[in-house]
Amino acid sequence: MTVDGKFSVELPEYMQPWLGRTSEASLMYKNEELDVYTIVIDESKKELKNYKLNYSLEEYFRKTGLESRLKSIEGAIFGTPVTGQLNAGKFIRTDISGNVNKFPMQYKLAVIETDKRFYQVLSWTHADHGQDFNTDFDHMLASFSE
Repeated sequence: MTVDGKFSVELPEYMQPWLGRTSEASLMYKNEELDVYTIVIDESKKELKNYKLNYSLEEYFRKTGLESRLKSIEGAIFGTPVTGQLNAGKFIRTDISGNVNKFPMQYKLAVIETDKRFYQVLSWTHADHGQDFNTDFDHMLASFSE
């Protein structure tokens, strides 16, 4: 699936568009029956620089992923960040577990840096199902391209 001419990502067949939810995400997919969700948020480096925000990949990962987007996770436990390279660019990925509204959840967060943009790829499910979707979450990240 290609989004706004910016990036493409392969999503599992069981996921459908997440309609009717207001968000800054450029991609939102879910399967409520399976309790699995994925969003992608992208930000232009040029726009960030206009605000004097000249982040490295590590800084962007920390500021937007760990400090900002995931504040709503109670008792968040962060896995060891893993760095790597995709066709799209460099990435940092981590696993996160914790409670949201008293429900135990499991997340995979990846931040990808390309020449022009930063992307946040966040997938999550109920903690009881986390292992069931790890392969799909990893495949989505591996398929990501700009």
